[in-house]
Amino acid sequence: MKKRTLSIIILGFLFSSIFPSLSSAALLENIPLDSWVYSVVEELYTQGLFPDLHKDVKPYTRGDIASLVLKINLKQRDEGLNLTDSQLWLISKLNQEFKSELEELYQKDQTNQNKTNVIKYGTSPVMSLSLAEGDSSYGRLQTKFNLGIEFNNKLALYDRVVIDNQGQKERSYQAREWKGDLSGTFDEAYANLDLSYSNLLLGRDHIRWGPGNKDVLLLSGQIPPFDMIKAEGKFGSFKLIWFATVLDQVFIPPLWRDFQNEDGFWAKRYLSGHRLNLKLKAGLETGISEVVLYGGEDRNPEAYYLNPLLPYYGEQYNRDVDDNVLWSWDISITWFKNKELYFELLVDDFQYDFESEPHQTGYQFGLNYADPFGFKRSYFNLEYTKINTW
Repeated sequence: MKKRTLSIIILGFLFSSIFPSLSSAALLENIPLDSWVYSVVEELYTQGLFPDLHKDVKPYTRGDIASLVLKINLKQRDEGLNLTDSQLWLISKLNQEFKSELEELYQKDQTNQNKTNVIKYGTSPVMSLSLAEGDSSYGRLQTKFNLGIEFNNKLALYDRVVIDNQGQKERSYQAREWKGDLSGTFDEAYANLDLSYSNLLLGRDHIRWGPGNKDVLLLSGQIPPFDMIKAEGKFGSFKLIWFATVLDQVFIPPLWRDFQNEDGFWAKRYLSGHRLNLKLKAGLETGISEVVLYGGEDRNPEAYYLNPLLPYYGEQYNRDVDDNVLWSWDISITWFKNKELYFELLVDDFQYDFESEPHQTGYQFGLNYADPFGFKRSYFNLEYTKINTW
């Protein structure tokens, strides 16, 4: 690691850490998928403490988690809810992280008034050590700077930049090396609008659907963020999510039989998806997702793939186009004390005639177990994933 690179990252961290945040309450700000909050929420969910949470639709907003923590706090105070030592420890971590959001939600509940605006900034330093054959870089230092502005709990503007001395080697970051091993990227930059019963996000952010612990089959948190438009609506126990994005272009080389494109061409690519998620307080969550990947040399976004209520597979068939439609169905169950069982099935390009070619499928099942076999403050995950060859 070069001294100059290290100095730039450390100075940036110190600069932003010297000045305290003007405010830290940002209810509409999405929690980055690399945050430790998700592992804590996962463990508490396994123990049945967040029965209203749509756990398998990420990212969560800070307001989502703060409101759930506030319910736990009020139940402890008013209803005498008893928590284990492990649960108290985890809840205390969330209370500390969401202190300002909790104060604002409690004040809003008491006075029925919203704050006018919020400004927030800060850093998240990360250090890691990695050893790889043929790689001379043995150390990695990363700093994340964020700035958020929220207006009257209705509109949030948020940016996050990642400065990294090995970022160009990370698949999830679309970054090139600047100079001296230093690289950087804005991995989140969006506007999030609260429309009472729905949210509308415009900009760059990550998205993840499914119950898997380390990864999922359809939309994974390991991929780069999307520059997208995304909408979420909640209706009782149901949540409907839809997004559309433009992907990077890919080069299609010439084919020997293609005399019109002897030099090949650059193909445009688009991705749209929607998911219907059901969460029951009885301890069951299930969701069905559909995404479509389509494009071509001169193809523009299709209006029917921008409709969140239309089945993409049916539209593809009716319009006689060969687009790639993928389906996913998942379910998670927390009927047993301190345990969560989950399963996900992926079907890629379903063949309705069952003859054209073998179905391209994958599946994943797993178990989350909190305080396994009496070992307090411990958490166990067992997961198996298989992608069938095709």
